[in-house]
Amino acid sequence: MLVNFILDSRKGGPHFVLQSVKKIIKKKSIDIYLDSNRKIFFFNLKRQSSFLYFFDILLNTIVILFKLKKYKYFFIYGIYNISPLLAGLFSKKNLYWFILEKPNFFGKIMLLIFSKFNIKFVFIDKKLKKKFNFKKSSIFVPNIDIKFWKKSNIIKKKKYFLITTVGNINKSKNHLNLVKFLSQSKLKFYLYIVGENLINQKKYYYQLKKEIHKFNKKGKSKIFLKGRKNRKEIKTILNYTDLFILPSLTEGLSISLLEAMSMKCICLVSSDSNNSGVINNSNGFIFNLNKESLNKSLHKIYNLSAKQKQKISQNARLTVKNLIIANSFFKLNKN
Repeated sequence: MLVNFILDSRKGGPHFVLQSVKKIIKKKSIDIYLDSNRKIFFFNLKRQSSFLYFFDILLNTIVILFKLKKYKYFFIYGIYNISPLLAGLFSKKNLYWFILEKPNFFGKIMLLIFSKFNIKFVFIDKKLKKKFNFKKSSIFVPNIDIKFWKKSNIIKKKKYFLITTVGNINKSKNHLNLVKFLSQSKLKFYLYIVGENLINQKKYYYQLKKEIHKFNKKGKSKIFLKGRKNRKEIKTILNYTDLFILPSLTEGLSISLLEAMSMKCICLVSSDSNNSGVINNSNGFIFNLNKESLNKSLHKIYNLSAKQKQKISQNARLTVKNLIIANSFFKLNKN
């Protein structure tokens, strides 16, 4: 049996990876969220202060050692999910560590230290795997349902250029700067921001709302906070989207980006959110995180011919297909 460890119970990329893994690994498993779990109590002192993060690690490592010792496999999602990693090393479990994001300096140091131990690393893209070049490593791209994420025939005509971005409202997704950059654009457009208002990002959310209110009072272009949407609702929005934009300060391999590419959306991503290198000159566009670069890219995309759009959108969907096909799936130890 195996146990899946996720640091955060709020739905996001790690949860999608987990569900993709569970469809492939035919073993009984339980899912453990370290910030919120009904069956087992875990410490979450970092809610009071980020300085208590290391105490959380120590205390939760002890909890896992005693409460989950019967499990043979530990699947750990995220670089900073350290407690199950330490507990697994102490108790000599079979460890699979999913690296889902680009590590910061602290994360790089941790990866290099833990690479000396008996851990199987699972990277979310080739670029990250190649960068660290660990012997015991593989690639796992979450299985995007390309049959579901497929563009439907559009009948309704729009009077506006629709830009969409998908991601929970937090600083790393960089919505606030996106709104500020777009205030300089002369194009007429609607921007849909799809994503949940997070409890720990209230101040940022109110700043964003204030900036959007100021933007909407100025001109003909409008920005809408659409809130959390289910996959069917997101698909409907993407079906009418002219441009999908990812302005993040950092990303691993964005699931929302892959879904948009599968929907044949023209995609524009910040250079900082293209760490995976999934977007290139043939399947989308990349901009630097400043207003000049963004607005230059917007005008270029807006003026694309129908033939150019078709070629780029077809390449985008083909990229997603090829990523899934090229998955180097990992195998559990037989012993």
